[in-house]
Amino acid sequence: MEITFPDSSFEAVQVPESSLVGVCGPGVLATAQPLEDQLAVALARPVGTEPLSVLLRPGMRVLVVVEDHTAPTPTARILPVLLAAIQSAGVAHRDIEILVATASRRQMTETELRQTLGDRTLQEYAVAQHDWRHWSELATIGDTADGYPVIVNRRLAEADVVVGVRHVVPDRVTGFTGGYEIVDPGCFGDTHSTRDISWLAALYPTRDILGRASNPVRQTVEQIGRLTRLAFVVHVVLDGRGDVAEILAGDPVAAYRASAMTAFQVYGIDPPSQGEVVIADARSDSADLLQAARALYGASLVVRPGGAVILVAECPEGVAPNHPQVLRHRVSPLADLERDLSVGTITDVIGAAFLAMVGRSLESLGSCFLASHHVSPQDAACLGIHATTSPREAFEQARTLIGHEPRVLVLRDATTTFPRQRLQARTVFR
Repeated sequence: MEITFPDSSFEAVQVPESSLVGVCGPGVLATAQPLEDQLAVALARPVGTEPLSVLLRPGMRVLVVVEDHTAPTPTARILPVLLAAIQSAGVAHRDIEILVATASRRQMTETELRQTLGDRTLQEYAVAQHDWRHWSELATIGDTADGYPVIVNRRLAEADVVVGVRHVVPDRVTGFTGGYEIVDPGCFGDTHSTRDISWLAALYPTRDILGRASNPVRQTVEQIGRLTRLAFVVHVVLDGRGDVAEILAGDPVAAYRASAMTAFQVYGIDPPSQGEVVIADARSDSADLLQAARALYGASLVVRPGGAVILVAECPEGVAPNHPQVLRHRVSPLADLERDLSVGTITDVIGAAFLAMVGRSLESLGSCFLASHHVSPQDAACLGIHATTSPREAFEQARTLIGHEPRVLVLRDATTTFPRQRLQARTVFR
């Protein structure tokens, strides 16, 4: 069978039909209603809270927090409807500001801002991008129960009400995206002065976090998130074709749990068996390896011990440009990374968390190959990964590693898929 990689320059890989375990990817659950109509209904009937017309009143300062260009959320279509609803509640145009939650990623370019927000929104509203490294942009809003200061973008402290817009997919750090996660870690400050959610997630195996709506990290996110003024969220679940499967709005916790149930059905896969080789096709918009590694996390759960994962990802921006310490250290045991953080050998907590999560995923593998035109063998080696220039070359090397014609499992949109069969819904959502 010919395995192709749409929207990329990679050539196809030929896998014998007799060796193919299956091809798995997100399901198709799109509705027939236009996005704008679905959103209008969601705003009128929010989950777990009152509509914006009740929550808001004239004179309030409202901050709308949105995702950056790395997310597929149709933000440019959502904002006009959402902003109109906010103004219909009596909030003046001048009292509305938009903040892009970049977490620790780079700032967007002007072109990316226009594409993400829409020309009209960008022209008519005040727009800022979160910058986690500049203290002038941050504010302390309290402490967690265990004594960590909560340091966030100052606009979260200055607003009367915060509204978040987020797409919901399985996530290695928080179980699923959504809810308070749009502000934590999306709008959090320097990780030396606040609790880093990524490092907390790295302390747990992938199987305990990915695809579990309720987990220890999510509990911490919600505890911290309640200290912010995020009161209302708009959630979008996209299906395997990129069409809208569901739009929900409402309370950050209630809407998160409801959206995660839909995402569980869309992005959960049920492969007939594990593969000796798993070809994980990362989405073409994975700008760097830090983002593309999301495909590795899920793939590591469906590969046989000693098998190989082939991560197919262009990564045009390299490994992790905002976290250069990643390339000055190597994937190491968790205890070693924790020691290096404690003594200051590593000062980038997010970079250390990335190394730790990749390391956990590699523990049971025979090898991991990366097919990329932009990541050098030397840089990939820092993560314990073998870089190749094509999926075909990686597949041939994996065959050699296995020593016979391997059983092959293919994951489409692998940055969002996870094996559903290992979980029961009652354990995912309890």
